[in-house]
Amino acid sequence: MAGTWPDLEDLDLVESGASDPQLALIFGGMRRIHGLSITRTDLGIQTRAALRPHFPWLTNLDITMNAVYTGKFVAEVLRSCPQLENLKTDRISVDYFLDGVPWACEKSLKVLEICFEVLPRMRSEDLGPLLILLSRLRNLERLDLTDPEASLSNILSLEFRLDKGLEQLATLTRLKRLVIERTIQESTMEDVEWMINHWRNLKCIEGTLNTEDKDESAKLVSKLQAAGVEVWPWKRR
Repeated sequence: MAGTWPDLEDLDLVESGASDPQLALIFGGMRRIHGLSITRTDLGIQTRAALRPHFPWLTNLDITMNAVYTGKFVAEVLRSCPQLENLKTDRISVDYFLDGVPWACEKSLKVLEICFEVLPRMRSEDLGPLLILLSRLRNLERLDLTDPEASLSNILSLEFRLDKGLEQLATLTRLKRLVIERTIQESTMEDVEWMINHWRNLKCIEGTLNTEDKDESAKLVSKLQAAGVEVWPWKRR
């Protein structure tokens, strides 16, 4: 295929069934990859090696629901793709980002769909390096922490609370949509007021703001709606 269309720059391979060597052959034959959707497949060693030469031009990447764990590769992508604007990927441990290595795409990234998995043993101060990395994404417009393959039970992820480091994200002034579906959140009125005052472009929040207190969550929703922010409750899809 790549040999037939050598100028192909965008490719959608959703559930292609191609093997790791086959994918590597396709990507290795392309001159430049700008956009790639490669879901429900085998992003193996050979495929990852074939993708690395395209890192300088990659702008859009969707590698969700892969047959192999892609955490380490995702960290490499963030650190190596200076033009990346959209990244959609599976759950990844925050351990990959606690060394604070800068992301090459910090000036270009607009959409980040990634579930940062936080272990119960982690304290809020342990997440400081990750929050610093996120704070540098000054052009970010959508932040989605949902894991599409997660069970219906809530999972530990980033909590949007001031006592959990929320104030470090004051730089995300272009943020329009925050998705926190299937994550444990215990936001308070103080946290919501902070969001309203600092994220002036915020248009929508998807998910439950306080998963431990339904009455409190309802109050937070009312506050946001009064400020012109839509709040979509999580629904089983």
